[in-house]
Amino acid sequence: MNDSLVVWARALLYLGALAAIGRGLLGVMRWTQHTPSSTSADDNNDATDPRPDRQARGVAVAAALVLLLVPFLLARQQLLALEMPWSELAMLVRDTGWGRGFAVLTVTAWVTAVALCLPLSRTVAYGLLMSASALAVAMGGLGHAAADAQWPIAARVLDAMHVWTVGAWMGGLLFTWLATRAGAAHGEHSGQVDARWQRFSGVATVVAPLAVMSGMLSGARLLNGQAPRVILGSEYGQMLLVKSGLVLVMLVIGARQRSRIARGELPARRSVAVELGLAAWVLLVTATLTGTEPPGE
Repeated sequence: MNDSLVVWARALLYLGALAAIGRGLLGVMRWTQHTPSSTSADDNNDATDPRPDRQARGVAVAAALVLLLVPFLLARQQLLALEMPWSELAMLVRDTGWGRGFAVLTVTAWVTAVALCLPLSRTVAYGLLMSASALAVAMGGLGHAAADAQWPIAARVLDAMHVWTVGAWMGGLLFTWLATRAGAAHGEHSGQVDARWQRFSGVATVVAPLAVMSGMLSGARLLNGQAPRVILGSEYGQMLLVKSGLVLVMLVIGARQRSRIARGELPARRSVAVELGLAAWVLLVTATLTGTEPPGE
């Protein structure tokens, strides 16, 4: 029960962080790539758009609720592990390294949750991206990086980079897809749809390789030169192999979608749905990996 609680708490935390990074990044791009004459109206919020993207707002609010809930789940898991009552939580936060990391994580998660619930103005977009980036850094204290005595800063930087780049990749894909669906439902001009996908394709071309690279470096650090048979014989190695296979399929789908966008076509809806579904499984596997000991430890 305790193990499953922390896995789901971490998976939900990743989900909320990725949604926040994706929404914040695409929101910033929405204004920075407008012409000067078109920015005056866009300095306001979503309410100025005659075609409000209600699905995207709904997903953002759901992600905010997740980020508000996760600290309670993590606190409950820690208290259960230490066999301590809720009344001891304040002491745990004040007097332990885990508690200080938990406090930073909670503050950044709740600030990000508030930003997610606000209409997406220019200021909110920048604020959301900054708070979500701070949350990505705070999340480095949850997994193996928190116990890395040899390279503590490098380990956390790699973890934060991985969270941020995956958020820009998968969170950006989700909100671009939702915006496209909302625009199509309101008869939006195809050029506007194409511009969204072209912007996202440019971002994904950069962040997807960075996400893979940061994940590989983190994995190599944890495996620490173990023999392949030792790695594949461990639970950690087997889950890492599953995650690698899922990511490889996502990269193949993404490359095919990028080719369609480069030709001026829209991405295939079914392929986008499959890629997002695979991303959800990757998040769940990742949440399990962060609580699993690598071989040799």
